[in-house]
Amino acid sequence: MNNAKFIIGLFLILLGVGSLTGYPVMHIFLPAVLIVIGLNMLSGRKAFSGSIEPSAVSQSEIKELVIFSGFNKVVESNEFAGGKVMAIFGGGDLDISSVKPESKTVEMEVGAIFGGVKLTVPKDWKVVSEGVAILGGFDNKAGSSKSSTVLKIKGVAIFGGVEVISKES
Repeated sequence: MNNAKFIIGLFLILLGVGSLTGYPVMHIFLPAVLIVIGLNMLSGRKAFSGSIEPSAVSQSEIKELVIFSGFNKVVESNEFAGGKVMAIFGGGDLDISSVKPESKTVEMEVGAIFGGVKLTVPKDWKVVSEGVAILGGFDNKAGSSKSSTVLKIKGVAIFGGVEVISKES
């Protein structure tokens, strides 16, 4: 997540410096985005293929940052402790529906900036969503179980979306 904060912070600094000096930073931003997209396409990466095969991981803590790319992970941990997920101009699916929690409360940070993240949780978990949406959506469709296991989700969706669903949704 520190990489994402660094990138966002750098962008905001550039905007501030641009407005103070009168230099049109936004005239550089769009061409830079197009260059990065072109380089991704030329490198042969499957960043824009539409679907990514799910990969199984057994980490107790998830840390995922994608920029102009995507991910599809199924977590199979017996001591799941939470994690951080950020998608910038990309997207991803994270399935934690078969994990066993390390404690009664699991915390996740989920963010989407011009992208989307779908989080699939166990059907018997209570999900508490503390997400902020700015011209985007932060949607909790997981229901409200009376389970002793609580998943606290903090995050932000800026021009993007975060969707939380339970396995049966």
